[in-house]
Amino acid sequence: NGIRPEPHKKANEDALVLHITGSVCARKRQYLLVEAINRIGNEFLIHNNVTVNLFGGGPDYNLLSEMVSKYGLSSWVKLHGDTDMPYKQYNLGDLILCISTEEGLPIALIEGIRAGCIPIVTDVGGCNLVSTNNNGFVLAGMSDESVLNELSALLESLTDAVDRNLQGQKSIVLFSQEFSNQKMVEEYAKEILA
Repeated sequence: NGIRPEPHKKANEDALVLHITGSVCARKRQYLLVEAINRIGNEFLIHNNVTVNLFGGGPDYNLLSEMVSKYGLSSWVKLHGDTDMPYKQYNLGDLILCISTEEGLPIALIEGIRAGCIPIVTDVGGCNLVSTNNNGFVLAGMSDESVLNELSALLESLTDAVDRNLQGQKSIVLFSQEFSNQKMVEEYAKEILA
């Protein structure tokens, strides 16, 4: 199933906006993103005008909410809960994350690269397929500590809007070449005619 193209935008010049979407549960590990944001510290968050959008509800939603409150991160970390069509907000962001312990090929990642977001993913399932155009990052480790360390360092390195815009454009190209509805129709036609 392909996804139709939608308008996209340039990277935010005066902010760093991250998105992570999915059921809030241990497998999706949204808590690691909150830990990374806490580790980075308020000075960085303020200076770079960071916003983290967490879309989704689930069994660990209340625990995640308590964690955000405990660390005093509610100015930066926005818990949206279950939201219809979170992808409509992706074009307002710079990064789309999937740091799960297991996955298939998350539609949220495809929707994110369609909007020009840079994917940051763990190497599970098909997640690495959205980062094959030098447009994003596949984290090397899988343990919580490894992901936390890599993610913290990576987020701190992504402060240049020009670099983010270049990578975001590569995401859009990858979407068009591999995941658009037109590409899927072409692939389907090849199978039918073979």
